[in-house]
Amino acid sequence: MNEKSLYGHRIYSILFALVVCFFWGSLYPCISMGDELFGYDAKHIPSVMLFAGLRFLICGIIMVAGVSVHDKKVKLPDKTNILPILAVAFTTIVIHYSFQYMGVSLIEVNASSKSAILKQIGYLFISCFAFLFVKEDKFSVRKVIGGTLGFCGIIVVNLDGLKFSLGIGEVCIICASVLSVAGTVISKHVYKKLDTSYVVAYSQLIGGIIMTAAGLALGGTLLTFTPKAMMLLAYMCFASITAYLLWGKLIKYNEVSKMSILKYFEPVFGVFISGVVLKTDSIYKLEYLFALLIILAAVLVANLDVKKKKAK
Repeated sequence: MNEKSLYGHRIYSILFALVVCFFWGSLYPCISMGDELFGYDAKHIPSVMLFAGLRFLICGIIMVAGVSVHDKKVKLPDKTNILPILAVAFTTIVIHYSFQYMGVSLIEVNASSKSAILKQIGYLFISCFAFLFVKEDKFSVRKVIGGTLGFCGIIVVNLDGLKFSLGIGEVCIICASVLSVAGTVISKHVYKKLDTSYVVAYSQLIGGIIMTAAGLALGGTLLTFTPKAMMLLAYMCFASITAYLLWGKLIKYNEVSKMSILKYFEPVFGVFISGVVLKTDSIYKLEYLFALLIILAAVLVANLDVKKKKAK
């Protein structure tokens, strides 16, 4: 089975997408735990950027080494491909994760599950209107209905009694969502011309270098490097490498809208993993559970393939 048959297969692509969502969902509580384990102030933006940058710098080094071993040579970006790689690096890594880490840090720790759901706003949009940006995608009323249902889930999770809660942290997460979607669309076009692993490797390396340098230059510090902290960082790097490589292959061989709809499962994993890891009652809050049910309904509606039976 070749690469296209594997990642473009209907069943396999769904299974791989669920793996991606599990790993990305599991990173929300990891980000929330980072400030405590590495000893930095969660509200000190340079330190937050340094923590994010270190993660992607390590991921980039490992992935570039892996690609070089596979190709039996070190293939550095040149003038023919540096601009596409930079576009992916800035949208999917630098700006995207600067907003995401700031957002998760500004929202109270117990609400990392809320962050996971807010992160899907951009994907709700692209699941409905991907055809405007990617010619291979087609318009579907079912996708619009599914996207609308999912947006209702986003509103529900933001309800605090009868009040609508939208602070700076939530705005940062929404911005991260928009950048993530922009990066997905850009990546789709770049993967048509360049090897997926090569682009993912160098975009993470470049993004990691920029964020680490910016964090250090602005006075960011990580005070402790305990075994527990290093284990957390090791898991985050493993999850990032696995998820980004799989997501890149899925985006390359499937419609962006279909993959975006499946990505609604990310907050499902994020909510429950956060509840277990952080030992919070997030998974028992009625608004979160109701929002998850709505998002699951959105996924089902958007993926229904109703065909009229011909009269005999």
